[in-house]
Amino acid sequence: MYTNNSDDHPAHGGDRLPFIVALLLLVVLNLHTLRNLSSIYLGAPLALYLFSAALCQTSVFPFARTPNATGGLLPDVRRLYYLYLFATVYVTTISPFWVELDEVLIAVPRLWFTLPFALVVMASVNKESHVRVLLLTYITLVAVGCLSVPFQLVFAPISWFHEASARASLERYASLFGNLTAVGIVGAIGLIAVLMLHMHVLLRLTLACAICLGLLCSLQKAAVVNLLLVPFVYLLFSRQRVTQRASRLLLTFGFILLIIAYLTVADERFGHHGEYLLSKIAGDDVISRPATVDDPSLSASMSDRLSNYVPQMLEENGPMSVLFGAGARGLAGTVGLPQYTMAHTTYGDVLFAGGFLFALLLIALQVQLFRAFWTLATLAHHTHNEMMQNNVDTILAMLVVVYVNCLGNSGMLIQPNESTVFYMSIGLAMGWYHKRAARLSCIRNK
Repeated sequence: MYTNNSDDHPAHGGDRLPFIVALLLLVVLNLHTLRNLSSIYLGAPLALYLFSAALCQTSVFPFARTPNATGGLLPDVRRLYYLYLFATVYVTTISPFWVELDEVLIAVPRLWFTLPFALVVMASVNKESHVRVLLLTYITLVAVGCLSVPFQLVFAPISWFHEASARASLERYASLFGNLTAVGIVGAIGLIAVLMLHMHVLLRLTLACAICLGLLCSLQKAAVVNLLLVPFVYLLFSRQRVTQRASRLLLTFGFILLIIAYLTVADERFGHHGEYLLSKIAGDDVISRPATVDDPSLSASMSDRLSNYVPQMLEENGPMSVLFGAGARGLAGTVGLPQYTMAHTTYGDVLFAGGFLFALLLIALQVQLFRAFWTLATLAHHTHNEMMQNNVDTILAMLVVVYVNCLGNSGMLIQPNESTVFYMSIGLAMGWYHKRAARLSCIRNK
């Protein structure tokens, strides 16, 4: 399937272990809800972080001090990421002035849970095939997590998941991703990756069907929006011919619709959830399920984020919190402190957590990361490296879905199933792809 990957050098025996640790860490971080079974599980990511640091310290620290080796060919993400690390230290430092000590102990581990994953990826990935393995592993984890929702619908709620709630008189289940709202966003990130990444058609259909079943049963408005967003992003970023793109979309979603239609007829529980999904896509008044107190419309939900939550946070935390931040209190439920008002948007989170400069820093990091992968996509196209081209295009499309959801969701930086995508992308831009771009820069300058 892939050709002209001559610069994808095989890893030495000693280089495989760091990548295996990074892969295990990706799995452990994404299965974070297992901590509900035993708090001992929280020691697993810490142990893997320390083990990775011991294995990779000789490559991380010298490389972190080197200047941009690409000769300006690739936008440098490293400095902004290190500034972001220092800004997170600042948020951690001011948190005890805003919340109680026991609340700090709850919030700070969540704040740092996935942040160092970028450094692990930076130091451990040394083959293009490693990138593909990371992406396939993430997609598989998303598919399994999404299936946990219809599993509960058919059988019974899983006792160690978050407690189920109701929406429009229907049962609304949590998932393996943790909180109730995560599946609508995480499923969309996984779905765009399934569409973009080259794989066998049966594997694509299986994974896409598993993810879409989870989105259908989640009763999440984010799922509705993202089911409309994902095909658009795929058509925009796929390098296939227009006819190939259209046929892949028709085959994938046609197969999914057939499966869902069968389940809707076979089991009325799926029928009710399918009816709800259609009502949200078409508009609340089209199907007889009007918006209720526990089920506001899409427009009302977005309006609340702008007109209610932010003014309420300003009133509770004071206007100085916008300038200097309110630490963990500004992050509220995102870091396990639901007793405080939260912004329900990523940018509102960082604004009230670390202040105006912290929010600007995040936006700058997002822009620089997008520019880096856009440049890499162009480089891969010109070098005719098909595996690199497909991997980079997939990550680029995933980042677009992540960024769009930042406007109405708070999970990009902290919720593990979302934030691992962001930090993995940063790690690849700082490490493996930085080195590849440097090699291409040397060739170009000869």
